[in-house]
Amino acid sequence: MVSKKNSEEKPLQKKVRKKRKKEKTITEKEWEKKKTRKKHNKKKKNKKKRHVRKNKKSKRPRGLSQADKARILTKHHMVPTSRGGTNAETNIKMVDRLTHDHWHRIFLNWRPDEIIKMLECCSRSVFIRNGYASRKAWEELFGKKTDLQVITAIKNNWSPKE
Repeated sequence: MVSKKNSEEKPLQKKVRKKRKKEKTITEKEWEKKKTRKKHNKKKKNKKKRHVRKNKKSKRPRGLSQADKARILTKHHMVPTSRGGTNAETNIKMVDRLTHDHWHRIFLNWRPDEIIKMLECCSRSVFIRNGYASRKAWEELFGKKTDLQVITAIKNNWSPKE
Protein backbone atom coordinates (compact mmCIF):
# COMPACT_ATOMS: atom_id res chain seq x y z
CA MET A 1 0.00 0.00 0.00
CA VAL A 2 1.08 3.45 -0.80
CA SER A 3 0.32 6.08 1.78
CA LYS A 4 -0.95 9.53 0.89
CA LYS A 5 2.21 11.21 2.11
CA ASN A 6 4.42 9.25 -0.25
CA SER A 7 2.19 9.89 -3.27
CA GLU A 8 1.98 13.63 -2.56
CA GLU A 9 5.71 14.00 -2.26
CA LYS A 10 6.35 12.48 -5.64
CA PRO A 11 8.48 14.91 -7.64
CA LEU A 12 6.97 16.44 -10.75
CA GLN A 13 8.68 16.74 -14.06
CA LYS A 14 8.12 20.53 -14.03
CA LYS A 15 11.10 22.55 -12.97
CA VAL A 16 10.98 25.92 -11.27
CA ARG A 17 13.78 28.43 -11.63
CA LYS A 18 14.88 30.29 -8.58
CA LYS A 19 16.51 33.68 -8.51
CA ARG A 20 19.94 32.09 -8.51
CA LYS A 21 19.05 30.22 -11.68
CA LYS A 22 19.36 26.83 -10.01
CA GLU A 23 16.76 24.34 -11.09
CA LYS A 24 14.91 22.33 -8.50
CA THR A 25 12.24 19.65 -8.76
CA ILE A 26 9.22 20.14 -6.51
CA THR A 27 6.20 18.12 -5.50
CA GLU A 28 2.74 18.56 -6.98
CA LYS A 29 1.43 20.06 -3.76
CA GLU A 30 4.23 22.62 -3.61
CA TRP A 31 3.61 23.53 -7.24
CA GLU A 32 -0.10 24.19 -6.60
CA LYS A 33 0.75 26.31 -3.55
CA LYS A 34 3.19 28.35 -5.57
CA LYS A 35 0.66 28.93 -8.33
CA THR A 36 -2.05 30.14 -5.94
CA ARG A 37 0.44 32.29 -4.02
CA LYS A 38 1.54 34.01 -7.24
CA LYS A 39 -2.05 34.74 -8.27
CA HIS A 40 -2.87 36.06 -4.81
CA ASN A 41 0.24 38.27 -4.73
CA LYS A 42 -0.57 39.72 -8.17
CA LYS A 43 -4.07 40.65 -6.99
CA LYS A 44 -2.68 42.28 -3.86
CA LYS A 45 -0.06 44.25 -5.79
CA ASN A 46 -2.67 45.57 -8.23
CA LYS A 47 -4.89 46.69 -5.36
CA LYS A 48 -2.00 48.42 -3.67
CA LYS A 49 -1.01 50.23 -6.88
CA ARG A 50 -4.56 51.45 -7.46
CA HIS A 51 -4.81 52.63 -3.87
CA VAL A 52 -1.51 54.49 -4.09
CA ARG A 53 -2.50 56.17 -7.34
CA LYS A 54 -5.71 57.48 -5.80
CA ASN A 55 -3.81 58.86 -2.82
CA LYS A 56 -1.20 60.53 -5.02
CA LYS A 57 -3.88 62.29 -7.06
CA SER A 58 -5.75 63.55 -4.03
CA LYS A 59 -2.67 64.73 -2.12
CA ARG A 60 -0.84 66.23 -5.09
CA PRO A 61 -0.46 70.00 -4.75
CA ARG A 62 -2.16 71.96 -7.52
CA GLY A 63 0.65 74.40 -8.35
CA LEU A 64 1.41 77.41 -6.21
CA SER A 65 -0.97 79.04 -3.78
CA GLN A 66 -2.23 82.56 -4.52
CA ALA A 67 -0.08 83.97 -1.72
CA ASP A 68 3.03 82.41 -3.31
CA LYS A 69 2.06 83.65 -6.78
CA ALA A 70 1.68 87.18 -5.40
CA ARG A 71 5.32 87.11 -4.21
CA ILE A 72 6.94 85.77 -7.39
CA LEU A 73 7.77 88.35 -10.05
CA THR A 74 7.65 87.38 -13.72
CA LYS A 75 8.41 89.11 -17.01
CA HIS A 76 5.34 90.21 -18.91
CA HIS A 77 5.86 91.16 -22.54
CA MET A 78 3.40 93.96 -23.18
CA VAL A 79 3.50 93.17 -26.90
CA PRO A 80 3.95 89.36 -26.97
CA THR A 81 7.07 88.11 -28.74
CA SER A 82 4.86 85.77 -30.77
CA ARG A 83 2.95 88.85 -32.02
CA GLY A 84 5.96 90.94 -33.03
CA GLY A 85 7.18 92.16 -29.63
CA THR A 86 10.85 92.34 -28.60
CA ASN A 87 12.82 91.57 -25.48
CA ALA A 88 13.69 95.26 -25.04
CA GLU A 89 13.24 96.77 -21.58
CA THR A 90 10.55 99.09 -22.94
CA ASN A 91 8.42 96.04 -23.84
CA ILE A 92 8.91 94.15 -20.57
CA LYS A 93 7.04 94.82 -17.34
CA MET A 94 7.80 92.96 -14.12
CA VAL A 95 4.54 91.84 -12.52
CA ASP A 96 3.66 89.31 -9.85
CA ARG A 97 2.64 85.87 -11.05
CA LEU A 98 -0.99 86.22 -9.97
CA THR A 99 -1.50 89.46 -11.90
CA HIS A 100 0.22 87.93 -14.92
CA ASP A 101 -2.14 84.93 -14.80
CA HIS A 102 -5.17 87.23 -14.54
CA TRP A 103 -4.02 89.33 -17.50
CA HIS A 104 -3.61 86.30 -19.78
CA ARG A 105 -6.83 84.68 -18.54
CA ILE A 106 -8.74 87.76 -19.72
CA PHE A 107 -6.79 89.01 -22.74
CA LEU A 108 -5.01 85.81 -23.85
CA ASN A 109 -2.16 86.83 -26.19
CA TRP A 110 -3.62 90.10 -27.47
CA ARG A 111 -1.57 93.27 -27.97
CA PRO A 112 -2.55 96.33 -25.87
CA ASP A 113 -3.69 98.32 -28.96
CA GLU A 114 -6.06 95.47 -29.93
CA ILE A 115 -7.48 95.36 -26.41
CA ILE A 116 -8.08 99.11 -26.40
CA LYS A 117 -9.85 98.96 -29.80
CA MET A 118 -12.14 96.19 -28.56
CA LEU A 119 -12.98 98.10 -25.38
CA GLU A 120 -13.75 101.26 -27.38
CA CYS A 121 -16.10 99.56 -29.83
CA CYS A 122 -17.59 96.91 -27.54
CA SER A 123 -17.79 96.44 -23.78
CA ARG A 124 -15.83 94.35 -21.31
CA SER A 125 -18.26 91.47 -21.87
CA VAL A 126 -16.14 90.50 -24.89
CA PHE A 127 -13.31 89.56 -22.54
CA ILE A 128 -15.36 88.03 -19.74
CA ARG A 129 -16.31 84.96 -21.76
CA ASN A 130 -15.26 82.12 -19.41
CA GLY A 131 -17.75 82.97 -16.70
CA TYR A 132 -16.68 83.18 -13.08
CA ALA A 133 -12.91 82.76 -13.52
CA SER A 134 -12.47 85.57 -16.03
CA ARG A 135 -14.92 87.83 -14.15
CA LYS A 136 -12.92 87.33 -10.97
CA ALA A 137 -9.66 88.01 -12.83
CA TRP A 138 -11.15 91.25 -14.23
CA GLU A 139 -12.11 92.36 -10.71
CA GLU A 140 -8.61 91.56 -9.42
CA LEU A 141 -6.95 93.60 -12.18
CA PHE A 142 -9.28 96.56 -12.56
CA GLY A 143 -11.71 96.51 -9.64
CA LYS A 144 -14.90 98.42 -10.41
CA LYS A 145 -13.42 100.80 -12.97
CA THR A 146 -15.45 101.89 -15.97
CA ASP A 147 -14.39 100.90 -19.47
CA LEU A 148 -12.84 104.35 -20.06
CA GLN A 149 -10.82 104.05 -16.85
CA VAL A 150 -9.65 100.59 -17.90
CA ILE A 151 -8.56 101.97 -21.30
CA THR A 152 -6.46 104.68 -19.64
CA ALA A 153 -4.98 102.15 -17.22
CA ILE A 154 -3.97 99.90 -20.12
CA LYS A 155 -2.49 102.86 -22.03
CA ASN A 156 -0.51 104.06 -18.99
CA ASN A 157 0.52 100.79 -17.32
CA TRP A 158 0.30 97.97 -19.84
CA SER A 159 1.41 99.52 -23.13
CA PRO A 160 5.10 99.61 -24.11
CA LYS A 161 6.87 102.93 -23.55
CA GLU A 162 8.41 104.19 -26.75
